[in-house]
Amino acid sequence: MENPKIIDLDETQVRELYHIPVVHIGCWTFTMEACLLEGELGKAVRSVFAAFPEAIQRALTFSPKSGEWTDRAKLWQTVLKLALSPKQYHAAMQKFLAHYARVVRKRQGKL
Repeated sequence: MENPKIIDLDETQVRELYHIPVVHIGCWTFTMEACLLEGELGKAVRSVFAAFPEAIQRALTFSPKSGEWTDRAKLWQTVLKLALSPKQYHAAMQKFLAHYARVVRKRQGKL
């Protein structure tokens, strides 16, 4: 039984091709950390994020599972401490840790 939806195309037929522009915006805007920061601090942390390998950038677009929050915080702690000024580092980590703690409490039903 033939599928009526399949169409045989004759290779001599003229088909128009359209160029579709593709914009790569990266993964930063899809992370929870991007939603927490703005201004110069956001730009500084975004530049650190941009230096991560693509696999890590993509992994950070997903919310951590139970038990993975500490690893995420340690990753940010390690890289931001080396890359940012002490004032920027503390401001970013305060925002990240407060948000992480709130999400964990919410998941545990304590909020």
